[in-house]
Amino acid sequence: MRISARNSIAGKVIAIRTSSNTSHIDISIVGTILTAEVSNETVEELDLKIGDKVYAVVKPNDIMLARD
Repeated sequence: MRISARNSIAGKVIAIRTSSNTSHIDISIVGTILTAEVSNETVEELDLKIGDKVYAVVKPNDIMLARD
């Protein structure tokens, strides 16, 4: 994976809560839970599942997910 953002943190998906348009992804990062809000389309495109290793990419006003 290559990305220009410098603030990325590796973690593990521990929960996925889906609503009509968005999903909330809980990520465990060294015992801390971070929740990212992404589109349902993103969940499908990244094929996210509980237990997957992901990177939380932190921007000033957003948290995005990336996956190898």
